[in-house]
Amino acid sequence: ISVSPPSILLVEFLIAARVDLGGCDAFKAQGIIYIYFKVACINLRNDFARTKITQQGSVQISAGWHTLSLLVQGSSALGALDGVILFNATIPTSPVSGLAAIGTDSYGLANFHNLVLDSVTSGLKIMQCL
Repeated sequence: ISVSPPSILLVEFLIAARVDLGGCDAFKAQGIIYIYFKVACINLRNDFARTKITQQGSVQISAGWHTLSLLVQGSSALGALDGVILFNATIPTSPVSGLAAIGTDSYGLANFHNLVLDSVTSGLKIMQCL
């Protein structure tokens, strides 16, 4: 998916897979969540409450459009930003299935486009091209 926040300093944006709750209960949801924080930090976590961080790191980006990629298969997650793979992590296998999600933290504003949901086979081909 491509994302363009109005200001990198104000917005935290995310993509997620296997999200097990939505709506008003989203804060309690579990899943595989890949988030970029306004302090140039990325993390991969297993819940929206931020209690189960799987992996974290730092990366600098500028204002404008950026492409976030997340591939989840079994107990593995592969994530990239602008075509650069940032993590290849072992993840919890639960939840096994769920919703795909995009969004911002704390009601932030960001533009999203080009969301692609595809098979693992196609996802692997895309990630291998990075």
